[in-house]
Amino acid sequence: MTSSFLPRSPEEPWFRELVDRAAAAIFVYDEDRFLYVNPACETLTGYSREQLLSMPLDDLVDVEHRAELRAHREQRLAGGSSRCARSSARCS
Repeated sequence: MTSSFLPRSPEEPWFRELVDRAAAAIFVYDEDRFLYVNPACETLTGYSREQLLSMPLDDLVDVEHRAELRAHREQRLAGGSSRCARSSARCS
């Protein structure tokens, strides 16, 4: 996938149409804040869009998994690739 295919903003119409209808939770974040959440995020987390956009990403993860998630996120932001060892990290 080339970078020209990716949306420059979560506000682009084709991106919004695609993810707003998805049954899976899709979100865009920058460092530790949500920039965009689709309706499925609201349904799956029980938080409203406004609540999700105002909370740190880490607030959705169990305390015992937050350090691991932060380390992986920092590695990705630094340009590395990272895959979480636990795919079963639970939401709090």
